[in-house]
Amino acid sequence: MQNKVIEVTDGIFGKVLNEYNNGYETTAGFVKKQDAKFVDCVSITFDAEHDTELPTNWDEIVWLTENNTRQYISEIRFGTEWPYIMADGTKSRSVTYDEV
Repeated sequence: MQNKVIEVTDGIFGKVLNEYNNGYETTAGFVKKQDAKFVDCVSITFDAEHDTELPTNWDEIVWLTENNTRQYISEIRFGTEWPYIMADGTKSRSVTYDEV
């Protein structure tokens, strides 16, 4: 179940963290079992408009930047055009989480 992705709301996807009798805890919130729509998804991209929707463990994930490098996010500047400050100091407008 750990590698499943659910559409939590229209266009917002979350990776399943835990399964309970009544639903699923995901990186984007809780989903009732009857509402669960599993999707085949290999990556989730977050842009400046969705910077507040990152998983709570964003600092533990190696992200793919728009510069095509994989690294950790060191800082997020919410509400800016370049919200993601990467470990090497570069800025990125979007970051992608994917399972390699």
